[in-house]
Amino acid sequence: RRRFETCKWLPPAWPWVDPKSDIEAAVLAMQNNLRSRADIVAESGYDVEELDREIAADRQRAERLGIAPQPAAQPAQPPKVPS
Repeated sequence: RRRFETCKWLPPAWPWVDPKSDIEAAVLAMQNNLRSRADIVAESGYDVEELDREIAADRQRAERLGIAPQPAAQPAQPPKVPS
């Protein structure tokens, strides 16, 4: 019985209508301590610990192969409207 109590059920993720806005809202909620990263990852249908292991393995592999990390993406700026 104890081994079944340690299971974590993750509901299926809902399809995104506007993934960019959803991600921006999630980042903003994390930055303002309104939601945890683990909660946001779980909402996407993933386990945060498994995701972290995958990210760490990706970084180690890239370092081993001499692949430079990508710079952080900058937020998109609205187009300038001529006056």
